[in-house]
Order: sequence, then C-alpha cells, then structure tokens
Amino acid sequence: MYVAGRLYKLRGNYPSIFFFFFDSLSGKIMLVLSMESEIKSLNELYNRIKPALYSKKLELCKMGLSYIKEEDIWNYLSKNDWANSKDLSLFDMVSDIMHLEKYKIEDYMMKVFKNSHRELLTEEENLL
Repeated sequence: MYVAGRLYKLRGNYPSIFFFFFDSLSGKIMLVLSMESEIKSLNELYNRIKPALYSKKLELCKMGLSYIKEEDIWNYLSKNDWANSKDLSLFDMVSDIMHLEKYKIEDYMMKVFKNSHRELLTEEENLL
C-alpha cells in the first residue's frame, strides 16, 4: 500500500512544497518531488517521475505483469490520460501513475503486441 502526503518547508518568505510516496510494505519513502523548479523538457519530466513509474512497474510485476516496463506506463498515460489535459501538475501525473488500474495497462499492452511486427526466423545461425 502506498501513502501519499505533502510536506511544507519555509524557505525565505515562500513555502516549498514536497510530495512523497511511502511504501508501507517496505517502510521506505519511494519518491520525493519538489515543486520548486520548472521542467523544461519531456525528457526531464520523464526522469522526474521515473521513480513513480518504477514503483508502479514493481507493483504490476507482483500482479503477474512482469513484461511491463516504465516506458509502457508512460506511453499509455501520455496517449490516453494526459494527451488532452491542460495545466497538468507533477502531483497529478504521479497520482495517475500510482492509481493506474491493472486491466487498463494490460489492455493497452495487448493492443501494442497485436500491432507489433513479428518475423519468422529462417537463418540457421539464429536457430542454433
């Protein structure tokens, strides 16, 4: 079970907001996000929320979906949940990741597998 919370810390005259996710099974804080800095690229955004993606991947692996990667979760949410969103906050994105239901990512991955190109290996060096 994951517990989310907010910490407020005063820096000068302005409060700094930190979001954290606590894994009650392991007793560890899985993710801490500071809302101070602005994100300048999608790659930077991906790297900022990667701990949440990794945590969700581990949860899905425990449910028998060991083939799902962080990139799959990112791609699903980017195409389905975040594509038409405006002013999406980092906290909202992490919340979407943590609340992603198993059947939704499973259905998405079945479509990905169905549309992927497969080839028959016919070269002997690949068979031996």
